[in-house]
Amino acid sequence: MAWTKLAIRGRESVAKHPAFTYSRTQAMYLLASILMMVAIMVFVGIPFVLMRYGQRNSDNQLMAFGGAACFLGLGIYVIGYLRLALVFPAIAIGRYPGISAAWKQTAGNIERIAAVILLSYLPYWLAQQAFAWYLGYNPPGVIEATRGIVNMLLVGLATTAVAGPALAYKILVLDQAQSADVISASSSHR
Repeated sequence: MAWTKLAIRGRESVAKHPAFTYSRTQAMYLLASILMMVAIMVFVGIPFVLMRYGQRNSDNQLMAFGGAACFLGLGIYVIGYLRLALVFPAIAIGRYPGISAAWKQTAGNIERIAAVILLSYLPYWLAQQAFAWYLGYNPPGVIEATRGIVNMLLVGLATTAVAGPALAYKILVLDQAQSADVISASSSHR
């Protein structure tokens, strides 16, 4: 949540925030995160379990049904995540207007939001893939330990990819609201 506030409002918003306080904002952010995890478990996890059950028992019909349901559930989840991606930045800065408002804010911008999310995470994914390719497989030992350390560092750095939806929120919601205020102010002076 601090990364999101930092991306939207700058250093001042997180500089004086106490490290271990837990407020209503953090509780809302945690609740939204839990709801997204439950959604992926329902839409993708349960169909995946059905597919694996069909594979283990050589039941082709159940396996096909589970695979199709898993694919469909993943599609529904991705579209829902992209449409609700602006909920997390709104919660982080304390301007949560509701799910319906977030759904309306992303109307017509799904491709842009998807591009921002993918492009904000892409450098870390490419670095991880390049590192894995460079090392290749090695039996457990010093090289494998080094690989684990670097992977953990890359995962830690990838958390900055959370700034992608935050920047999209700033551009699509906050900047448009400010420009609408400027336009209405200039038209009222005429």
